Amino acid sequence: MSPAVTVLMPVYNAEPFLREAIESILNQTFTDFEFLIINDGSTDGSEEIIKGYTDPRIKYYKNEQNLRLIATLNKGIGLARGKYIVRMDADDISLPARLEKQVAFMEENPEVVVCGSWAEVFGKEKTLIRYLAEHEEIMFRMLYQCHLVHPTIIMRTKEVQAFKPLFDPAFLHAEDYDFFVRLGYSFKLANIREVLLKYRFHTGSVSQAHREVQKHNSEIVRLNQFIHLGYPVTVQLVEDFESLNHHAYKRIKSNTAEIRKMLEGMLTGNESAHVFEHRFLEKKLSNLWFHYCYHISTPGVFYSSKALSKSSKPTLTQQVKWQLGRLKK
Repeated sequence: MSPAVTVLMPVYNAEPFLREAIESILNQTFTDFEFLIINDGSTDGSEEIIKGYTDPRIKYYKNEQNLRLIATLNKGIGLARGKYIVRMDADDISLPARLEKQVAFMEENPEVVVCGSWAEVFGKEKTLIRYLAEHEEIMFRMLYQCHLVHPTIIMRTKEVQAFKPLFDPAFLHAEDYDFFVRLGYSFKLANIREVLLKYRFHTGSVSQAHREVQKHNSEIVRLNQFIHLGYPVTVQLVEDFESLNHHAYKRIKSNTAEIRKMLEGMLTGNESAHVFEHRFLEKKLSNLWFHYCYHISTPGVFYSSKALSKSSKPTLTQQVKWQLGRLKK
């Protein structure tokens, strides 16, 4: 019989951290899984470590040559026999109840095809990654950042195996970002509001070793999303949109007219693209426009856009402060 879960873990020269990663899966409270480990041509002691385990749930494959992560992931997805695929990296640690909680969530939410979770970053840096849970909130943030932590995800195998292309080598080191966005256009995404993975941050991490390539390809993913939304933009506007969402108004280089045109264009484009529910996007963009105008412009400019001033109305106190603040300047 097929297992409920396939845990997919590529391995490449992960000797220092590999035992912790493997044992964090073997010690899960949920036990109905196959552990698909693909050694991608490692030249260190990774193979000896893997072969040292006798647990029958481990299914070991070896690439005789280093195919790199994208090809190895796609190979693993094709080999998966479980109802669900759970991703695992060879330098991370899954908490003991991770599989149990993710499988329960997917069983209770059949409309969700990909689900991540919060993560605890440890090692060189320490922080918590606490991403939003709902599909539209995730997709909105995908416009300026990847909002799923790749090694935390669980996916429905049937839907993912039929989805083409899988991880795309054209988006090297941002392949997960591109993949999740494209899946989000057809299926529901989610995050569980709980830390289920300890994410190791070290100098060998992809985000550190290939920062510039990752940044460039992530930028293309963002530009493609605006095209899909029906309002193509420049690289500068993509950067300004990120600054708007982070309230970093001093970093914005486009003028007020260009910002207004972009936000209005996103609303109009979405009427045909149907990426977001209209009311949701109207509220999000209206809120961005209000805070932007409140900090750098005037109430008159805010109200000059009927489409963007519908959902965010300043209070009387805000209006007084707004006017007084402009007078002081």
